[in-house]
Amino acid sequence: MRQSLRQKPMSRFIAPACVVLFLALTLVGTYYLRRNILERTMLRAMDIGDGGMMRRTARSWPAPVAVTDGERRTPLHLAALIGDNDLIAALVTAGADARARDKYGCSPIHYARTIPVARALLDAGTPVDVRNANDETPLHHAAATFARHDAKWYVKPMSTEELRRRWPGFYKSPWGPPELIEFYLSRGAAVNAMDNRPRTPLRNASTACANIRPAEGPMPSYALKWQRIVDILKSHGGLDGLNH
Repeated sequence: MRQSLRQKPMSRFIAPACVVLFLALTLVGTYYLRRNILERTMLRAMDIGDGGMMRRTARSWPAPVAVTDGERRTPLHLAALIGDNDLIAALVTAGADARARDKYGCSPIHYARTIPVARALLDAGTPVDVRNANDETPLHHAAATFARHDAKWYVKPMSTEELRRRWPGFYKSPWGPPELIEFYLSRGAAVNAMDNRPRTPLRNASTACANIRPAEGPMPSYALKWQRIVDILKSHGGLDGLNH
């Protein structure tokens, strides 16, 4: 009799404990299932270059901002490349790592082409002279030659019309505007940073300018832009990496 009386209080807690355990396991399972679904959705959006889907997914919970594709690029890398400021803001607010590195050691800011994108990533904690696997800084990239259609290697091959529709910001500004060079320098970028070739940003810009300069006749506007970049770097004490 005494033994049964002692066991009754214990049995009183077994059923509630089982219910609590069941609910906890259900919540944990639901969380991981939802996270898996959102991660797959984000990767799919990155794969097809759907900025709207990426923004909606980034604002969900739990936000899948740390997923990576086959090149180890995060959603923030793609947002920086395309120049989608709204997407960048949504990703940073959701906790995206602005210093994340892809397969080539590049941070999102290495793909920035506009001042608003570069400013947002610097404000999110990216050092202005962050290096990639080739020791290139964002200034090296901004001073190098790139073409707008280079985004296709990132967002899967698609027609120019489709790329324009999905990423309208990508066509609003060309690669390496002189204003971006000046912005990096105003934020303390090292004008004579050397990569592992070794080249300085001025060397990149000089090479680009020489490659696109016509053999004869007036210089086209895009060639004048690279000449302006060369002049800006020289005015800040830039040196040629091969003679440095």
